Amino acid sequence: MLYFKVTSGSFAVDVAAYIITSVCTLLLATRIFTEARFWLRSRGAAGRFQGREPLTLPYTIPWLGGATRMMGGHSVYKYAKSMSPLGRPVKLRVGSLNMYILFGPKNMKAFFRNSKSVSKDASSIMSFKNTFKPAKDVQIFKDDQSGYGATSLTGGKNETRIWKRTHDLGNAALANGPDVNLLTSRFM
Repeated sequence: MLYFKVTSGSFAVDVAAYIITSVCTLLLATRIFTEARFWLRSRGAAGRFQGREPLTLPYTIPWLGGATRMMGGHSVYKYAKSMSPLGRPVKLRVGSLNMYILFGPKNMKAFFRNSKSVSKDASSIMSFKNTFKPAKDVQIFKDDQSGYGATSLTGGKNETRIWKRTHDLGNAALANGPDVNLLTSRFM
């Protein structure tokens, strides 16, 4: 039996070298695995977003995922764009969360229509919280469980529904060009 042992003569140096080698091996294996997974899933028709989750971008550090890419200003978007030349949605893992990167309104529509794990409910509430809406206003949207359409899915009174009011505002204020210009000029 062939036994091969490399030592430096110092126990502390050997332990440090072993730890560094183990960490580097783990990082390299994670990168190779995620690159291979991305490459295999992105070939041909499999790369199109059709009723399944978008492709997960490759990463090096397990569990942290793409967190290191988020340290630069727009580097995460540029990286995602370079990895998705056809402009298809991609997913970036950041810890236990998934960050979806979409390119354009067509992808946003397809994403919400086809995604199995993201709903408009949670996304709308998250948008309201992150656009600095007061907590009491966010709660109004959370409490209205009658659906997003112009008519109620639960059979409640239409006049008190927040989503009905939102549809009415859209129909009244965004139905023709002059109204759109008037509404836009109020925000500029």
